[in-house]
Amino acid sequence: MKVLQYTHAGGSGAGRYVAGLCRALAAERTAVTLLCPRDFEYGGGLTSAGVRLVSGPLSLAGAQGRLAKLWYALAQGAAGGWMARRRTVRTGVIHMNFIGIPLIGAAVVTYLRLFGRVVVLTVHDVTPHRFLLGRRMERVERLMLRYLYRVSTHLVVHYAGAAAQLRVEFAVPPQQITVIPHGTDVLVDGVAPERPTGDTTVRLALLGSIRENKGVDLAIAAVQALRRRGQLVELTIAGHAAASEAAYWRSCLAALGAAPGGIQIISRYIPDTEMRALLLDADAILLPYRAFAAQSGVAVDALAAGRAIIATGAGGIDDLFESSACGIRISEPTETAVSKAITRAIRVGRPELARMGAAGAAYARQQMSWAAVAHRHIELYRQLTSDR
Repeated sequence: MKVLQYTHAGGSGAGRYVAGLCRALAAERTAVTLLCPRDFEYGGGLTSAGVRLVSGPLSLAGAQGRLAKLWYALAQGAAGGWMARRRTVRTGVIHMNFIGIPLIGAAVVTYLRLFGRVVVLTVHDVTPHRFLLGRRMERVERLMLRYLYRVSTHLVVHYAGAAAQLRVEFAVPPQQITVIPHGTDVLVDGVAPERPTGDTTVRLALLGSIRENKGVDLAIAAVQALRRRGQLVELTIAGHAAASEAAYWRSCLAALGAAPGGIQIISRYIPDTEMRALLLDADAILLPYRAFAAQSGVAVDALAAGRAIIATGAGGIDDLFESSACGIRISEPTETAVSKAITRAIRVGRPELARMGAAGAAYARQQMSWAAVAHRHIELYRQLTSDR
């Protein structure tokens, strides 16, 4: 079977996901071509793994300002769509992951469908973290998303709630949707660095991109309140804030300035090796999400590293809680609820948090390993091409 993986992602968690899927498919003797930006961060090693790399225009990473990003997105869409059609046949599959602006993505999918291609679209975010055109034009963007979802041959989502949202909010027929868990590389050894004897401080980490819907301000306020009451808890916040989140991040830093004790800030992009070290150094990962319509890549990374999660059930995290005893649920995205969840983590202690992390890792190893995820995708590809 021949599969063309198509992405506009250049790096970060999105690029890592695409590379992981391509590598896993190639390991199952699937002929995989990856059409990606020229600056794709994870290209090294894919060729030796059996993946054919085809470079398109640069990713949006280097674009500064809305006009530049729009120009890059148009170039990606025009060149990428044409290259995808030229490098596939009607019996092949084009699987699209992280295709950028929905309007341009919809045009590319329409073009490919007009030429009879099977187009599988993985919907990582059913609705975006932030609507591109603002609240006034949200209805227009939703209509475009609905068209994009309906014109694709088939949709893949990572959790059951996303499938339900597609059916209810976007009128996508259930037979057009398949749930396949988010893939991950599960660590063989998730042992944290040794700590001094008698150190009972619970160390939390809030990692990844800084966004308002991630509840960073709630985490800061909760930890500050607990430390004022003498609780032994520390928090590391590590990640990068996009330009659209700059004002929010400044407000978080201003709140932190009033009582910075026990809270470490690493305000920049965190590469994979450092991210893994931060995961292993924490007893639990704190994710007090507000509104969220995706599977949390950081939560998946936490499970893969054998770390407990303390999180709201937003997006796909609810599925993780229901599938394994991997952590502590935050009842609602408020400072009080976050404080209560952290207090429970302190009360049960580090050994119990470690057992929760082990339970999450066992679930990830069984259901979310790249081999298991690749098998599910291959089965879907075969179903979609069996009658062609």
